Amino acid sequence: KSCKTEQSTFQNDNAKAAFTLAEVLITLGIIGIVAAMTLPALIAKYQKRQTVEQFKKAYSAIAQALKLSELDNGSMESWEYRILPQEFYNRYLKNYLKSSQEIPHSEIKKRITYKYLNGRLAEGLVGNPATYTVKLSDGTFLMIDKFNYDENFAQHNIAVDLNGYSGPNQIGKDVFYLIINNKKGLIPYNNRSIESQACKAFSAGYNCSAKIIEDGWQIKDDYPW
Repeated sequence: KSCKTEQSTFQNDNAKAAFTLAEVLITLGIIGIVAAMTLPALIAKYQKRQTVEQFKKAYSAIAQALKLSELDNGSMESWEYRILPQEFYNRYLKNYLKSSQEIPHSEIKKRITYKYLNGRLAEGLVGNPATYTVKLSDGTFLMIDKFNYDENFAQHNIAVDLNGYSGPNQIGKDVFYLIINNKKGLIPYNNRSIESQACKAFSAGYNCSAKIIEDGWQIKDDYPW
């Protein structure tokens, strides 16, 4: 009788410890809701970190190439900027970057549609047939624009597409603008006087490269991601 009593008590304790199907479903539902709420934030955080790392790597590679080029070609201040983008690249950058491959504009136009940060179709550098584009060994695209100059400066604008043919192909997301300036070297594009170029959700996003660098190579919460 004592054994039966103990067995019955053990079975009752097990029954109390077990979960019913309804309880399991409720628990799974709660887990699903929490995951749905937190997963997008985690993915976005990872994407931001990866974007910054890729951008910083590309920026460092270009900066290092320019320094090496100066050893052979003299100070950047004395370089010839009034030449076509392809000639500028071949003369001052090609030999100092890891292997690159020219990408015809017709190929880019066929496979990529670039957009501003506000979602509108991007023109200018990334949509200009005169832009010279090369693909580096890691898949990064460098797009060099025609020269700009006045009595105080000379420069070439350069857009960095971190992942080439892969999306989103959007300025401020995976495309960032830099400047090769005769006096300042490699600097982020940053024209604060024109609101349409700001790093804002309603703008083109040209200034986003400057914002990331000024924020200590971070994409902070106020970044229009």
